[in-house]
Amino acid sequence: MHTHIDLNEIIIKMGIWTTNNGNKHKVNIESRHILDMKARGARFCWIHDNPGINDEKNNTYFEDTEDDGTHRQRRNISVLCEDGENIIGYISHFVGGCAAGTNITNWFIFQPGTYPTVYHTQHSVDEDDVYIEEL
Repeated sequence: MHTHIDLNEIIIKMGIWTTNNGNKHKVNIESRHILDMKARGARFCWIHDNPGINDEKNNTYFEDTEDDGTHRQRRNISVLCEDGENIIGYISHFVGGCAAGTNITNWFIFQPGTYPTVYHTQHSVDEDDVYIEEL
């Protein structure tokens, strides 16, 4: 049996990230995930407040990989959050230009602490939910 799903009919509600100083930003992250991220201390940051954070040649924010000579974002870095506080951790979500689901550009979500952070999203189950299983 084959199930047809029209992806145009699937709507995921993107959320509003409210910063510690009360600013609200429409981000391309689901609302329930925002709650989970914030419960673990995640913060909203602007790229322009953290010069070099989007430059792969910047050794403060990037490191060379051992395997193929490419660069990856460092962990355990210090960034300036939108509310003016410096915190240490890692980038968990990065939007370096235009992106679907948000009307703002050049921002990121920063997670304090060590990588990875485990988020516990509660999912409600409704009798009208559809479940698709592979046979």
